[in-house]
Amino acid sequence: MRFKANGREIRKTIGAASDLTYREARAAAESSVLAARSAAADSPVLAAPSDSLASVWSDFLSERRTKKGAPLAAATRADYDKVYRYALVGAKDWPLATTRVAEWVSFLGTVRDKHGDSKALYAANIVSSVYTYLMSLDRLDSNPIMKVRLGRRFIAAPPRETYIAMRDLKAFWRGVRALTRREGREAITVLLMTGMRLNAGLGIEWRHVDLRNGYLLVPHGTEGWKGFTGAFPLSDSVVSLLAARYVRRELGAVHAFPSRSTSETPEHLTRIGGALSRACALAGIPRVTAHDLRRTYATVCGLAFDGDLAKVGALLGHNWAVTKGAITARYIQTELATLRAMANEVAALILELIGERAVSDETAAKLRRAGLTI
Repeated sequence: MRFKANGREIRKTIGAASDLTYREARAAAESSVLAARSAAADSPVLAAPSDSLASVWSDFLSERRTKKGAPLAAATRADYDKVYRYALVGAKDWPLATTRVAEWVSFLGTVRDKHGDSKALYAANIVSSVYTYLMSLDRLDSNPIMKVRLGRRFIAAPPRETYIAMRDLKAFWRGVRALTRREGREAITVLLMTGMRLNAGLGIEWRHVDLRNGYLLVPHGTEGWKGFTGAFPLSDSVVSLLAARYVRRELGAVHAFPSRSTSETPEHLTRIGGALSRACALAGIPRVTAHDLRRTYATVCGLAFDGDLAKVGALLGHNWAVTKGAITARYIQTELATLRAMANEVAALILELIGERAVSDETAAKLRRAGLTI
């Protein structure tokens, strides 16, 4: 028998089924419930511990599940931790059960003023996740962040749509070539020539690179790939760059772009903002970000394939554009060959646009049709 008395669940065995008739079992159950509730009413109710962000944070990161029931990825946990340290630490000891909507609105407003709209919204979403996690454990009954959202005070900023204009690619490339540090030059080159996200490109591990067949194996949950899993095609120019880095690698190196400090976590480069800023300054063009390089690559893909979104999406590693069979090791010699040919076509076009190769008649015609000049 199971019932609640004064908010607490009680389980009680009243006898084996063969020992009692239905009427006797029902009467015994009613008597037990009344007795238990009477006893619970006479005993003091123990107050639930006052949960706070600080007290539940480690459990939240380890026990929280995604919509698909999987644990949070290592990259997500690291990202949450980063936001906790720079944005949420001021509210880490607030009692979550009694903190009111107005208090969260005021606090998140200070986060927005200091870090921007996107960061404030992200912080609000993390706090909301903590509340729903505790609600799933029956330790809280409500989530005030849901009411915070009703006020529409914290809205994400419009997404960036910037990229390097075709006419600026030659100047940008001259700026990259003029960088004194090889790491920065080659990291920027890989991102520009593959369209990878920052963490995906800088986090390349040698054990996943197949230089002979020209692809990068992306295991499930790899940081920077947004769910993409399988073989990602590499153009011949990128394979050559990585092959040269492999020859020069230090003994025991795990990553293609290892961190400058062995004590850092993760053990690979995580930022190239300084190198990009210098390259843009040398080129005399507005500063761009690593993700702007991805958008630049997508733009060149669109030019190469006359706007065929399926092909563009395939080379950007979007799951909607690549069938499972086309990216698994089983199909490397067939479908991947097609993807590699597409990657080489885009790489050749980029090399023409940055001035490393003469512009072909075909490229000139594509540029004219698109109304572009270089």
